[in-house]
Amino acid sequence: MRKYLLYTLALALIVTIGFTFNAVSASTKLYYNHGIAYMKQGKYKLAIEDFTRVIGHEPRNAKAYFFRGIAYRKLGECQLAVDDYNHAINFDSDLTEIYYSRGIAYKHLGQYQHALKDLNRTISMNPSDAYAYYHRGMVYNYLNKYQKAIEDFNKALSFNPRDADFY
Repeated sequence: MRKYLLYTLALALIVTIGFTFNAVSASTKLYYNHGIAYMKQGKYKLAIEDFTRVIGHEPRNAKAYFFRGIAYRKLGECQLAVDDYNHAINFDSDLTEIYYSRGIAYKHLGQYQHALKDLNRTISMNPSDAYAYYHRGMVYNYLNKYQKAIEDFNKALSFNPRDADFY
């Protein structure tokens, strides 16, 4: 009888842990999806809250760090954005978008050499990224490297001649 009771309790514990794991996984997906929806609506503070919850459950979730970084950057919190992009890169260094976004955050922080490094990496990973050329051109402009800036602006225009920002 005692052996049966211990077996039943152990089985109940395993089932409970399984249900708890599934509930955490489901709530993590829910928070992630809410965060994405808030981003699309421009509700960056709410997005940050949801991505923070995702990271609490999945501390190695590169995309949650990435999107939270974007939300921070949209709110002007560029150093927090860089910190999140660094975490994202530690967990998934193949996401081109992370380097691009971190480069823009560095540009806003006035850390132009870091920005150039990330934008160069973005361009090496995706040579047809018009916006990476545009932002790198802006960085060259800030560094008074006008010829390089013009070359990058022209390159951006060659990929997307109808984008008014590039003019």
